[in-house]
Amino acid sequence: MSQKHLRPEQPMSLVELAADYANRMIECEAHGPGDTESAMRRIEAKTGIGYWSLWALRYRRREMKMIAADQYQRIRNAYLATCERQISALQHELAIERARCGDDDPSDLVVEAEDLVARLKAARARR
Repeated sequence: MSQKHLRPEQPMSLVELAADYANRMIECEAHGPGDTESAMRRIEAKTGIGYWSLWALRYRRREMKMIAADQYQRIRNAYLATCERQISALQHELAIERARCGDDDPSDLVVEAEDLVARLKAARARR
């Protein structure tokens, strides 16, 4: 086992945190392989965070020594807003699915189906 695994994880710098937030937003926005550049352009349009800032955080973060506090805060706020939009979208999907099928537990449906099969067999046997 290497020494790296024995040491507790060191806290991330603000540059590393900002790069992590930027990469997560890019992954959420990308529509598949090859869409990274377009995803960064869409993030720029939505959030006002410059394409080249996102690019630098994605591809040059190890070379970056510092990030401005206001830039870090804008990236963090944009990431949190992205998370909130995802949560809202999932809550909307849940509401649609519950409206469509109710809150039935799938195992309850299996039990109901088995009961129905048993009742049909019993009805056939009585005939």
